[in-house]
Amino acid sequence: MKKYLSLLFLMCFFTFACKKKHDPVPDPVQKVYKANFNLTGFTQSIAGVSNGKQHVNSVGTNAAPVPVTTDYFKVIKYLVYDANGNLFHSLTIDSTASNFGNISDNLPAGTYTIGIAAGQAGLTYNKDLNNVFYYASSMGSSLPWGDTFFNKSQLTVSGDVTRDVTLSRIVGQLEINIEDAIPAVAKSIDITIKNEYSYYSFANELPNSGSPEAFTTIIPEASKGKTNFKINKIIANTVAPFVVTITCYDANQKNIGQGAVINNVTCQKNTRTILSGKLFNGLSNNTFIINLNNNWDPTPIVIHY
Repeated sequence: MKKYLSLLFLMCFFTFACKKKHDPVPDPVQKVYKANFNLTGFTQSIAGVSNGKQHVNSVGTNAAPVPVTTDYFKVIKYLVYDANGNLFHSLTIDSTASNFGNISDNLPAGTYTIGIAAGQAGLTYNKDLNNVFYYASSMGSSLPWGDTFFNKSQLTVSGDVTRDVTLSRIVGQLEINIEDAIPAVAKSIDITIKNEYSYYSFANELPNSGSPEAFTTIIPEASKGKTNFKINKIIANTVAPFVVTITCYDANQKNIGQGAVINNVTCQKNTRTILSGKLFNGLSNNTFIINLNNNWDPTPIVIHY
């Protein structure tokens, strides 16, 4: 009998021990805190926004900051990296959202790197391409850069926190001014930019991956016969010189005018670079001058090329 009881005791002990060993230990619920970000303004405020192809927004650094507006920005990208540099999570906020311009999050205690970008339709972010911003269509094809603002900062969370975030422009603008009168037979102007950049890196806050970009501007009938025809283009390459080629065509794709090739053109963040010159007066190439407007205000600083 004693032998039977001892055997029963041992069986119960091992059964309990095995059950205890394999029982899952519930993870403690990690406490999170409210983190609110208000996109209250920009270091370069926005005014005179136009949807026309010939004129774009005018910006001055001395103007009072303005709030995020759905009339201009179409998407906000919000990124959170943990202390180890890993993407903790991200949000995309469309301009149709009721809270556009305000971001609410729940974060555990710790130190984070926060990145917030606001831009036009097509602005996207890809951690698989080495953590970069760029513009792409819904089908994934590359799009030209739109006006884009960005802020990157550190955040330590130990309780609920609210922060006002001011975004800064990360792109430049190229303006091409055709000084002489546009011929009546002119149909379009082709612009090729050699060494435009495709991506903006989250890590070092610089553009990268240079490649040629070409675009065509159709000349409105109302602009023919008039001088100072302007074409504007947002430029992501704010770090290296590039080459701009300007060619005008008629309706049959025949080159009219002598065209122009302008070397060593540069753009800077929040700076308009103005190329002014003549296409149709029979002069040789490289007659354009480069004007720099550091604040995108009406008065440029003229630098002769």
